Amino acid sequence: MIRGVIFDIGGVIIRTPQKEYYSYLSGISGKSTIKVQEIIKSRLPSFETGKITIGKFSSEISKSLGIRKNQFRWIEFYKERVKVNEPVVRMASDMHKKYITGYLTNVDRNRHAFTVKLFPKNIFDYKFTSFNIGCLKPDPKIYEYVIKKISLDPRELLLIDNEMQNIQGARELGINAVQFKNVKLLKYELSKLDVPIG
Repeated sequence: MIRGVIFDIGGVIIRTPQKEYYSYLSGISGKSTIKVQEIIKSRLPSFETGKITIGKFSSEISKSLGIRKNQFRWIEFYKERVKVNEPVVRMASDMHKKYITGYLTNVDRNRHAFTVKLFPKNIFDYKFTSFNIGCLKPDPKIYEYVIKKISLDPRELLLIDNEMQNIQGARELGINAVQFKNVKLLKYELSKLDVPIG
C-alpha cells in the first residue's frame, strides 16, 4: 500500500526552459546546442550537489563557451521562462490530504530558491534537494536518504519523475516509480497502483 508520494520538480511540477536556454547559448557562442549541453552537463553535477558556487559555475561555463559571464544568464533566463504545471500542483495538493508528500529534485541552490516561491510550500511534508544531500538521482544514496528520513518501507513509497534513469534507480531500491509524461497518463498509472486522485 502506498503511504508516501514523492514528486520530481523539474519536468513534473514545473516546466523548465532548458532547451530554449541551450538554444540561446548556442546563438551567442556559435557552438552547437549539443556542444553547449555537453559543456554544461560536465559541470552540472558539481554545481547541483553544492560542491561549487554559482560564481564558479558561471565563470567556468562562460569561459568554455567563449562568452562574457553576464551573458550566461543561468538564473535570469530561468526566472523569465519557467512555468508551473498547475494540474500537477493541484494533484499534489489533493494527495497531501491522504498521503505523506514530498519532492526530490536535482537542482542548484539558486534555481531552487526561486522555484519554491511558485507553488504552495505546505503541500509537501518533505523537501529533498541534491545540493543539500550531496548527491544526484539516480545515485542509490539519494534514495536511501529519502527512505531513512521518511521512515517508510520502500514499497510504501511512490516516486513521480520525468527521467527514466531516475525511475529505474528508484525501482532498484524497491520504491514504486512512474514516469511522468502528461497528467492524463499519470492518472492512469496511479489508478493501476490504486492511488486515487481527487
